[in-house]
Amino acid sequence: MPFASIASTLVAVIAAFSAVASQRAAAKASVLNTQTTSRVDMEREAYERARNFDTETIRRQDEELEELRARIRTVESHNTELRQENETLERHVQRLERKVASVQYDLEVVKHECASKHPKTPKAPPDP
Repeated sequence: MPFASIASTLVAVIAAFSAVASQRAAAKASVLNTQTTSRVDMEREAYERARNFDTETIRRQDEELEELRARIRTVESHNTELRQENETLERHVQRLERKVASVQYDLEVVKHECASKHPKTPKAPPDP
């Protein structure tokens, strides 16, 4: 075989091996690219799910917090009303205590007046 023919064959074989190697490298790169893209997509989806979950949790907690604040305002208002009512009742009780004390004093005065006007006389023993 002449040298040019061997060289051409050798170049053709090298080109064929190069093409096969290039195809394998491209296939490997494609698989790696697909895996990487798939992993990135999965991570993105997981991030979005977590973000949506967190956003929903925050929204729900904000609603619960607002409900609790409204309940606190209601309870504080009711507590204020009860305190005012309690103060009113305490003043009323104090007035009643003063009246009772006054009536007791008047009763004692009347008792002493009656005792001085009508002294107790000893009772005579019963007849046999």
